[in-house]
Amino acid sequence: MQWRGSEVENLQLKALELREDELNEVRHLLEERRAAATQWERGAVEAAKWERYLSCDDVIDSAEQRQVNTFITLWRDEPELNVRKVLTRCHVALQLVDELDVLIKESTDPKQTLVYQEGLVHLQELIQAKLNLTCEDIFKSASSSLKGNP
Repeated sequence: MQWRGSEVENLQLKALELREDELNEVRHLLEERRAAATQWERGAVEAAKWERYLSCDDVIDSAEQRQVNTFITLWRDEPELNVRKVLTRCHVALQLVDELDVLIKESTDPKQTLVYQEGLVHLQELIQAKLNLTCEDIFKSASSSLKGNP
């Protein structure tokens, strides 16, 4: 059986229409999945915020500039150089640094990115300053102990 040119063209047109219909169906399904994923992600973020709120454990929310600034100010003004307390605060500060680093990478707003970067730098500087002061205090107390014991 031989195919005529017009029959082949008709078959090709029908195949092309079928492919376009399938492509449109796939696009529609992808858009539905994308919308569902976006909604799920928003829900997960809100659930995480709610869990953090319910925990009532004084964990600082790195996305909240006020909380980060308050932590920095209170710790900077704290005169105590107890090694355990300083190391505990350093641990909290390092967690905030890690969280801010993630927020910087995920941020799409340049102004908000700058705020996160400033908080990160202030935390890093404060960690270094507190560790230096604590080491200095340890060395001073060791030196005075040595002077008292010949």
